[in-house]
Amino acid sequence: MNKRYCRIAKRRVVCLECSLHSPDANVSGVPDFYRFIPDQVADVTVHYRRCGPGYWDEAERMPDLNWYENQTVDVTAMTPNTYTLLVTDEGFTGGVHEFNGFEYRNYLRNDGKRLGYKDLFKGDFNRTLTAVAERVYRRSAGLASDADLRKEAGWFENRFVLPENFAITTRGLLLSYNTYEVTPHAVEPPEFLLPYSQIRSLIDPEGPLAFALDPDHPVIADEEGLDAVLHLSIAKIDARTLEINVTLRYLPDTDIAYKRSWLTLQFPGLKDSDTLLEHESDKGDRLGIYPAGSRLYHYKAKKRIHARWLEVELETSDTDEEVTIHHLRLRFRLPRKRPFVSYYRFARLQQDGTIDRMSVEAKVGQQGLPNGILTWGE
Repeated sequence: MNKRYCRIAKRRVVCLECSLHSPDANVSGVPDFYRFIPDQVADVTVHYRRCGPGYWDEAERMPDLNWYENQTVDVTAMTPNTYTLLVTDEGFTGGVHEFNGFEYRNYLRNDGKRLGYKDLFKGDFNRTLTAVAERVYRRSAGLASDADLRKEAGWFENRFVLPENFAITTRGLLLSYNTYEVTPHAVEPPEFLLPYSQIRSLIDPEGPLAFALDPDHPVIADEEGLDAVLHLSIAKIDARTLEINVTLRYLPDTDIAYKRSWLTLQFPGLKDSDTLLEHESDKGDRLGIYPAGSRLYHYKAKKRIHARWLEVELETSDTDEEVTIHHLRLRFRLPRKRPFVSYYRFARLQQDGTIDRMSVEAKVGQQGLPNGILTWGE
């Protein structure tokens, strides 16, 4: 949703633009919990509706710069029992500088109940959780255990506090601080992952994080970009087999016409295609399997190289508007060495020959492009 208002001020036209983008619960193929999202972000929708000329009317004078406010709601993480929404708000509505903020909201998948720290852990957990989180934060930031947080990390105080913002992921709790929460505007707000392996003794075995007590619990990732939603999962299905399932869903009514898409999966540690026991993709899609030693094009170096590990590439045609959902299933021999790591990357070819690539984690793969990463069996 987008809207725009303009006025004449100081002999020039100044405008206010407002936008809101959130998941569509009415699109086929989305998870069942999407039906809860409209109610869970109703406050965001109300805020968008209020975005208008009233912003200017409340100001002491007419603005001399264009104003804007962009709000987004994304499903940023999923686990077997939970999902997490990321609500962001950025813009300029007067003042010294632009503003930006975000909020993680965690919910149960079966009934949409909002979750906080107290719903995840047993007993009097707060002191221990804070102490463990501080150790992990200091280690991730390269700080000594006795380093002054004010002097060494730019905190307001030399005292660690748990953030209100956290996301439940399959690997751990992603703890994030907003601007001005513990550091000034000039300092990048801290963000770090608190692995479940560090807090297993605190987890309620009957609660939403019970899956994390099993080292072989399923790992799930969701990405959205390039007018598509990518869902990946890794799970142990028996004593000898590991299965990866991928669902690629193209969003309807996009402004960009694409001709072709590629989803690339790379498996560091796996060399031969013999470790891939089974593979299945939709009819019409092309599946390429490239063992270590195959000749692949290195995009950063702009030359062909020999692959260092196994790679699987799913290629789909985007010209058939009726086919908007694609599936891929891979089964591997359960690896003895853990963790099992899979890099993934998504790219699309536009009609004009331009290749767009989804923005993912800055983990550079063997072909010189950034990848997302899935890690199972930590």
